[in-house]
Amino acid sequence: MKMTFSNINEVDLLKKYSATASRYTCYPPTSEFHTAFSENQYLQHANLSNMCMLPKDLALSIHIPFYRSLGKLYQVDTQIATALDSAPVNYLSALNKEIALHGRLFNNDRLVKRIYFGKGTPNVLNTDQIADILDQIASQFHLDVPGNIQMSIILSPSESTPMQVRELAELGFNRFSISVPDFSSEVQTAISIQQQQDNALAIIAAAKKVNAIVNIDLIRGLPKQTNASFKETLDQVVATKVARITTKEFTELATTLKTKRKICGDELADIESRLPLIELTRDTLLGAGYEYIGLEQFAHTSDTLAIALRNNCLQLDCQSYKSFNDTDIVGLGPGAKSNFETAYAQNQTSVSKYSELIEGQNLPIASGLVLTGDDRLRAHIIKQIMCQHSVDLSQTISAYIDRESTMTLLDYFQVEMGNLTNLVNDGLISPTKNGFDITEMGRYYTQPIAAIFDRYLNPFDTLGNVIQLVRPA
Repeated sequence: MKMTFSNINEVDLLKKYSATASRYTCYPPTSEFHTAFSENQYLQHANLSNMCMLPKDLALSIHIPFYRSLGKLYQVDTQIATALDSAPVNYLSALNKEIALHGRLFNNDRLVKRIYFGKGTPNVLNTDQIADILDQIASQFHLDVPGNIQMSIILSPSESTPMQVRELAELGFNRFSISVPDFSSEVQTAISIQQQQDNALAIIAAAKKVNAIVNIDLIRGLPKQTNASFKETLDQVVATKVARITTKEFTELATTLKTKRKICGDELADIESRLPLIELTRDTLLGAGYEYIGLEQFAHTSDTLAIALRNNCLQLDCQSYKSFNDTDIVGLGPGAKSNFETAYAQNQTSVSKYSELIEGQNLPIASGLVLTGDDRLRAHIIKQIMCQHSVDLSQTISAYIDRESTMTLLDYFQVEMGNLTNLVNDGLISPTKNGFDITEMGRYYTQPIAAIFDRYLNPFDTLGNVIQLVRPA
């Protein structure tokens, strides 16, 4: 059934709000990072994170920037085929050295609570190679007790076996994210990615058997994909009773997805044809006991994410939604991002440049950003939008930044609050005394709502002296 709000149907909403660029998993976005951010600045802010009255625990984000195709290994950033037995070995040597460089930066009370393997297809590495990385982490960082650590890895079913899933579970992995584009052979042929349905379902079953939390990544709007083919794939995934299901728009992925042929523009779905698949996804998943979390992710009502959402304690970082306390993130590997309370940083994306810096005993920092008080205030509001679906501006700005001030967030964001009229008229938000609540439909449009508070998109000169209180000219 097509949803309508305030006499505006959802096709019009999609057309009006589909241009928002950032996902707002972190703010400011990576597009605002600059190359003047240096290794010394990174070291300074890593040290500042140690000096907090209550230092945050750590999460390690490990990039494995390779994927396999036709028996060869490819570097994601260069698309250059590399021998399967040499590229990972050279890369692993550099990665282990980077782990050692980072490990010495953090105090003993900074426990590692989460380890995430992602970026490319991490399971191109064999279990022994992954075990070696974990051993190096254990020797350089201070880990929480095994039962408390969340260990996640992205798996490609075409590169996995149930045996590998069991081996990874024995290493401590308890979160698996599995990509399932579409089980239709016609769709798979159209995007030159072959993935056997039986094998994918066996991988999912193996992950569930070891009591891991499983997230399935589905892609809507693929070439040759029909409502019927997507519904069949969706039903098959729902039948596995996985905890989480994330859907992604192929329209947004087409420029970066590494397929073996170029995708033509006329193969991309327009907004009118995208809506039936969006509605199909919502109706199927909500009807099967899943709850919408945000950013196209659904979680079963019994899952920790859904429980955290209902209890108003959901968190979001540059990786994903999470149900536990906020952590600082240490990025390891090419292109990996690090997040501290006062600064963000990103590693070199080129594998060769990354390795060269590591061999010179330098951290491979390529860019970053020192966060101002204004950045931090806006990040707080955007996190409320993305996680709590409600914004309360009654507190003073000094509650979130190190400034003595009686100014409230409502005063500080008076211009932004005055720019919410369209969102109210379109039925996406409902004003309250000290902020606003996001409506049921608005939960699917949190990104354009958050964009109102993005100073890099909306540099309101009328803020004048208000901005000057916390943000240098």
